[in-house]
Amino acid sequence: MGVSVSSIGGFILAYIFMILIALTSVGFGLIMASKMDDFEGFQIIITLILMPLFFLSSALFPIATNTNLPDIVIMLSFANPLFYMVDGLRGSLTNMNNVLHPLVDLIIVVIICLTMFGLGSYLFNKTEA
Repeated sequence: MGVSVSSIGGFILAYIFMILIALTSVGFGLIMASKMDDFEGFQIIITLILMPLFFLSSALFPIATNTNLPDIVIMLSFANPLFYMVDGLRGSLTNMNNVLHPLVDLIIVVIICLTMFGLGSYLFNKTEA
């Protein structure tokens, strides 16, 4: 697989994180799609929102543990929901290089997922075709 898995429980927890990340993304897409009128605008807005979230998520380089970065960047990364998803997935698979414990990340991601999916479902039901 390319990554040495720390344990079977961590592997199962990683799958749970992947499912929650997918559901959160669907919920976020529903929220954005329910407010947009045309498909081209939807693509532009999603790209405009997702690129900064991705770069502040610690997926490419560690942000929260890097002391050379300004404090505002570290605070923005902790305000980023994708940060907890990446940190939990990394922590459950490798059991190292994570900021929070994977179970703490799991609780935060479940709350974010339920909020996004619930709000997305509610707003999508209110749209008119």
